Amino acid sequence: MKTKLVCIISISLFSSCQNEVPSFTPFEGSWKSDDGKTTEHWQAQNDSLYFGKSFSIEKNDTLLQESITIKKQSGSYYYIPQVFNQNEGREIPYKLMGYSKSQFVFENPSHDFPQRIVYDFKSENKLLVTIESLDSANTNRFEFKFDKQVH
Repeated sequence: MKTKLVCIISISLFSSCQNEVPSFTPFEGSWKSDDGKTTEHWQAQNDSLYFGKSFSIEKNDTLLQESITIKKQSGSYYYIPQVFNQNEGREIPYKLMGYSKSQFVFENPSHDFPQRIVYDFKSENKLLVTIESLDSANTNRFEFKFDKQVH
């Protein structure tokens, strides 16, 4: 019963926001993973267009891993990563399925993995990114913790 109530409240929160324009301002800035190996940099172009870049650090070299765009397209918002050396260089769109002030859920059920990407801003300076499968038979799920970098 408790699980059902939590699900209903979560759906209500996400649903109530769907007619509003989402604010992606929590993404802005530089975020570093807790292991120090990954950094994401986000910048707003305008209210409905954000650009992100993900870098990894290997043996004192900083390598660009992916470019990401969040934009409005055909009436919906999409998180669109282009991961280097994957998917033949193609962009893979994930539709914004739900959001609140601090959490954004993007999905693409037709992609092999991940099918869901969740950005959960735990506070102004803490971020948890989860990538996972939507298939209950496939339990692949990875979490990445980030701290906002203050310059």
